[in-house]
Formats: sequence, structure tokens, C-alpha cells
Amino acid sequence: MSPPLQQRDRAPTPPIDRAVGVVMLAHVVGLAALKLARGLEGEMLWISHVALALGGLALIVRSTRLAAMAFVGVAALHTLWLLDAAMGVATGRFPLGLTAYLLEADAWTLLGTSHHLYLTPMLAVWLRGRRVEPGRAAFHAAALFALLALACRLLLPAHLNVDFAHALLPQADSAVLAWVNALAAPAFLAVLTLGAATLFFLPGALVLARLGHVAPRQRVRRAPIRRASTRLARAFTLIELIAVIVVLAVLAGVALPRYFDYADRAEDSATAGSVGGIQTALSQVFINNQANNASAGDRITNTSQIAGTMQTGRLPEGVTINSAGRLLMPNGDQYAFTAETDSSPARITRFVGGGGS
Repeated sequence: MSPPLQQRDRAPTPPIDRAVGVVMLAHVVGLAALKLARGLEGEMLWISHVALALGGLALIVRSTRLAAMAFVGVAALHTLWLLDAAMGVATGRFPLGLTAYLLEADAWTLLGTSHHLYLTPMLAVWLRGRRVEPGRAAFHAAALFALLALACRLLLPAHLNVDFAHALLPQADSAVLAWVNALAAPAFLAVLTLGAATLFFLPGALVLARLGHVAPRQRVRRAPIRRASTRLARAFTLIELIAVIVVLAVLAGVALPRYFDYADRAEDSATAGSVGGIQTALSQVFINNQANNASAGDRITNTSQIAGTMQTGRLPEGVTINSAGRLLMPNGDQYAFTAETDSSPARITRFVGGGGS
């Protein structure tokens, strides 16, 4: 009589496996410390870093499902990473642009990124001969990637582009990539997830099927109670769900503290750019008026005329005019307007008033 499904999924684990799992989690902690020190906390949400944490937990709690999801999530991605690195070292050109940073990386960066070298082989060895479900592993990997990409799109700045949540290889000269990158956020994330599932997770699942033991589906009709217990056994167990939630919560806890700093800095940067653009436009109008001996009617005398001085014919993105006639900037600052005269251009200056007015 064959052992129950849950027993096959949770084969006894030698102490060395748990020790390796602890080392993998220690690597995650060290990687998080490195990212924190360099102001790159958001990069802890890369799927490869999440897979490293899930793989470590899988070995500790003896979960084949978690290990399979982690393996499928990174197998193809890490293979491409290795190929890109090998081509770069051999020819000096990195065709995918994924590993060019290695040329200037210090020892700590190289140590932190070393999981690209060992994670996939280590999980492959651990999963070899075990009962696996490649289709479910691919689905779980795709769902995890979709969740991470959405979180990165909502919470992290575009310049980090973690999990390619904002653009697909923006440095590549491709009409297809340009088209995908121009899509609205919901469509872009859907295409991103579908593409990742097709190009990366499906091949990973095929390799997983070769590594592990895929039991044939039972076609014999079972009693309702038996079917329910089988469905329950195939689902994630409580400890596996808790492990996934804990990993995501910890990594998000590392990445999120700087989110509001990123948002504030982005708003301040947008405000500085808007103010500079308006000042330049107003000065250019004054120079043109002086050169053409323009009449008083051509001067900029109120805020409603500012939009007409801009090349776009409208105020910069996020800038509005409030009821008091002052410019309201993206970061909430207000700028008062001073009209153009015979000897000076129109200008805007930051307004400081009582009561937040």
C-alpha cells in the first residue's frame, strides 16, 4: 500500500538539509543588511530573493511544494543570468544587460549575489526523486510573481524597476518591448506575468518534472470524503501558507520603510522640475518681449497666462492654480506669482503663509 500523499510530499529530511536551509536564510538576512546599508531595500522584493527565503524555509520545514515553487520561480531566470554573465566575461558584452554590474561590483555585492550560482542546483538536488506537481508549482510561481510585480509597481520607485514592474529591459532596442512598456499599468502587469509564466516558469516546470517523481492521476472514482481529503492534501498546508506569508511580510517590512521617503523625494523632485521649467519659460518670454519691443499687453501679468508660455501649452504635470491665484505644486507647496515689468520677468516664489494657507 502506497504511503499517503502528504507523507510522500514530506519525506524525512536529514539534519544536513535543515542546516543548509538555515544557511540560506542567513544569506537572506545578510543580503537584506547589505541592501539596507545601500538604500536599496526595495530590491529585496526581487523574486530571486523571495525564492531564496522560501527555499531555505522549504528545507527546514520539509516542504516539497515550497521548494518546487522556489525552483520553478528561478530556474530559467538564473540560467539566463549565468549565460549573460558568461558571455560578458568572455566577450565583454552582456547581451541581456542583466549582469553588467558584476564588472564594477565589490566583494560584498559578489557575495550577496552568489545565490544566483547555488540556489537552482541546490533545490534541484533536494527535489530529485521526490513527489512533485510541476503544473501547480508553475501556477504558484506565477501567482507569486504577479503579487510581487504588483507590489513593486505600487510601492517602489520606477528607477529600481524591481521584477521589471515598470519596464521590460528598457535598454533593449525592440519594437515589441517598446510596445509592452507603453501599455497602461494593468495591461503591462498582465502581459509581464503571462510572459514570465510562458518563458520562465513553464520551462522550469518541465525541468522539475524530469527531476522529481510525477505520480499519475488517479482515475478511480473515490468516495466524497476521500476526494475531499485528497484535495486538502494537495493544497498548501497551514505551515506552508504561514511560511509564505512570513517571508513576504518580512521582506516587505524591509522594503517599505523607505517607500514614503521615495514618494516624498519624488514629489520634491517633480516640484523642483516644475518650478525650474516655469521660471525658464517666464524668463524666455521676457527676453523675447525685450528683443521685439513688445507692448505692455504682451507681458505676463497673471497666473492664468503661465500655461501659454510652456512648450506643451499647459502647466506641468501635477501643478494647479488654487482659488487664491497661487500655483499649487506636487509636494503641496504654494508659489506666489509676481507680474512681468519693463525691467524684470514674471516669476514665482514659494509662498509661506499662516495656517497652512
